[in-house]
Amino acid sequence: MSEEGSPKMPENARLSRKQVQLLQGLVLGQTLTATCAAIGINEKTGYRWLRLPLVQAERERLENEIRQTEEQEITRIMTTGYAAVHERVKALDYQAREMEKPYTSERGTTYHLRNSPEHMREWRGILDDIAKETGGRIKKNELTGKDGSPIEFMTEWGGGMLEEDDESEA
Repeated sequence: MSEEGSPKMPENARLSRKQVQLLQGLVLGQTLTATCAAIGINEKTGYRWLRLPLVQAERERLENEIRQTEEQEITRIMTTGYAAVHERVKALDYQAREMEKPYTSERGTTYHLRNSPEHMREWRGILDDIAKETGGRIKKNELTGKDGSPIEFMTEWGGGMLEEDDESEA
């Protein structure tokens, strides 16, 4: 037995197929009970395996791999499409240029603003929402006191003053 009370594993030991299945179930969010039942082992065996250094190391490796994959996906999402500032600006630029083009209706009437104000408000609102979600719009909150003056703090303590101990300050 090792110092932690777990059986000592040989250095060239490998995980069994069921140990791998146990870890896969756990890192995917299944409970130990459900995972053990699904792979056909006793729950006590599952707990015992989780104390093995080799199983612990593999679990940590799998969790790190999942965490790294999630971080990469978050980075990809947050730096592409309309999440990227330059993409939002490009879309606004395109929309503005489209609005500048004259539009001729089926009746032959030419309009210089192709899109309605309602459409533009909706479009800008969506882009504004995206910007807020990605931190592109920071709402500034300022706290002030009465009539815009600085906030005043007043602290009242009950019970009267305590006597100071001259020896504790020395």
